[in-house]
Amino acid sequence: MTHPTDPNATQIDSYDVSVPLEYQPPMGQKKVGQIITNITVWLLPNQDHDYVLDVESSTFTGDDEAVDNNTASTMYELTSLKGVDEGVDRGYTNCPENCEQQAQATVYVKGCVERDGSGTATSFTPCSGGWAYRTLGVCCPTPPGDTNIDVLDRTGPTCSGGCEETWGAA
Repeated sequence: MTHPTDPNATQIDSYDVSVPLEYQPPMGQKKVGQIITNITVWLLPNQDHDYVLDVESSTFTGDDEAVDNNTASTMYELTSLKGVDEGVDRGYTNCPENCEQQAQATVYVKGCVERDGSGTATSFTPCSGGWAYRTLGVCCPTPPGDTNIDVLDRTGPTCSGGCEETWGAA
């Protein structure tokens, strides 16, 4: 595996993140599931760290309706946020106290995917179109609390032929 844009980047870690997926049907109880996806961390020559989501590694548990009623964009935006949060915990991304001067992290994902199956048997296969990315802003204000992570930018290819984008807004 190579970094999506920098052939000089070095893979330094890989871990799975689990993110809850929810769906509230018009009538009845809220449905809850989760997506588990592998994230690879890359060290760039400038000492920054990038994150790469592996859509083909994604697995699902919980209620089928929670999986079926969330878009790939929602799933991978939530996964991006959780993956960078874990990266902060592991020391890969700085977390300044001043949210006016956020650290930035880039998360790559295949821009277009084909969804196969349904419910917890869902799988994603990359389509043509290349990589997409999100730039996330990170800060840790005091008093200590949760890490603040915001999507600053997102871009990716146009998807067609039954392929679903992974990089849109959640």
